[in-house]
Amino acid sequence: MDANERIRDLLIVADGLCTVLTRENALLRERKYDDAKQLLEEKTLLANGLEAHYRGFEQDPAAFDGADSDLREELREMAERIDELVEENGRRLQIAIRSGKALMDVISDAVREAQPNAGTYSASGLVNKSSPHSGKNSSLSLNKSL
Repeated sequence: MDANERIRDLLIVADGLCTVLTRENALLRERKYDDAKQLLEEKTLLANGLEAHYRGFEQDPAAFDGADSDLREELREMAERIDELVEENGRRLQIAIRSGKALMDVISDAVREAQPNAGTYSASGLVNKSSPHSGKNSSLSLNKSL
């Protein structure tokens, strides 16, 4: 396989990864996490394919020898595009993780505060259920945008 064919193959895989990352980033932006999760297998497959192509070029740097300068430029631009998409993807995934953790923290705090306990003893020796330590009933509402 000559250098131009190898670069074209690499560009096909890279373009597929760009497409998946663009779709996933849009879904993450819209907070459609279940839909974004469906892209994980395809994204992993394309990323592994891209990595295998890069390893091939690392092991044989002469593989680029004789390649068209236009193809080399297209590959460079595609690499920059992938870097941008991966950076955005990482930020959006971190936001999703932090949002999910914050929601779970709020829920667990509300449940913990709502748990009744024995209360404290008053001066007369009776259980004081109105103590701030006796647990409270609290309502919880979830906002779908979280």
